[in-house]
Amino acid sequence: MPEADAPPARRDDRLPLHLQRLRHLSWEGFSFVLPPGWEITAYSLDAKNGQFQFFERGTFRAQLVWRKVPKAPDLPRILNEIHRRQLEKDAPGSSKSFSTLEFAQIGRFLVGHDRPGLPCQASLFQPDRGLLIQWVFPSYDPGDFITSWMPLLDSFAPNDAAEMRWELFGLSLRLPRSMTFEEITPDPANVALSFETRKHAKLVARRMGLPTIVLAGTSLARVHARILERAGSRILSCEDLSMDGHRAVRTRFDRRGMKGMEKLVGGWWPGDAWIWHDEIEGRIYAIEQFGPRKQIPIELSAIIRRDGP
Repeated sequence: MPEADAPPARRDDRLPLHLQRLRHLSWEGFSFVLPPGWEITAYSLDAKNGQFQFFERGTFRAQLVWRKVPKAPDLPRILNEIHRRQLEKDAPGSSKSFSTLEFAQIGRFLVGHDRPGLPCQASLFQPDRGLLIQWVFPSYDPGDFITSWMPLLDSFAPNDAAEMRWELFGLSLRLPRSMTFEEITPDPANVALSFETRKHAKLVARRMGLPTIVLAGTSLARVHARILERAGSRILSCEDLSMDGHRAVRTRFDRRGMKGMEKLVGGWWPGDAWIWHDEIEGRIYAIEQFGPRKQIPIELSAIIRRDGP
């Protein structure tokens, strides 16, 4: 097993910040910095049993799987059994002679591999969350192991503090742990992530591409107003502002209550929304919050705080 280098930093000054953010993946329980060029092509975001698949220029690179388990698993046995089943499927003759993988510890991951050309796996169990995290790489290659897989595994950081990172498809958020993921809305060139607390405060973060098309013949304020109105909002006011030097608009709105008595009696919940155009990135970002009147919105500066890329 090759020797590991020092863990990579989250920041890579050779890339613009928005391209660095595309490499960052943070979800419930984990954070990673992906190798350059890797793209998420499929996903299942169930908190108890989910996965991401990664390709690079049309080539399958890896699968990341996580699942909740009731007790600490026997990781070497699991890795050996998964590999044995893979051999039985793809190379039945090899499965009979297989005994055990070669194991090594890379960062906090137990890594197991057979010979070059066969799948390689890495597993980590987080006992405080009962979360099993597993990487599967389709073909063990010592060169790829050193240049891509080791830095990837070394970049792991737990993501279970009072304030959690949510980083996916170029969106980079910091939210209190009480805000749990609700759904993703992927559209061509656009993505939206929705979160909600048990007290029904809701937050939606958006990242939109093709701003010249989005803004053609209209204004930033009107673009956001249309999005909010489609969700059933009433626009109360709009204010032209600046956000980190970018043109921005802050919109106050309200929307019918979605839960409890508010839904029955038709009460309106207050909302606060920001939209801004990052002309350097060529992207439009938006944050929308609404909920019961007693719920205080999170400060925008806390949500998008840039303590790293």
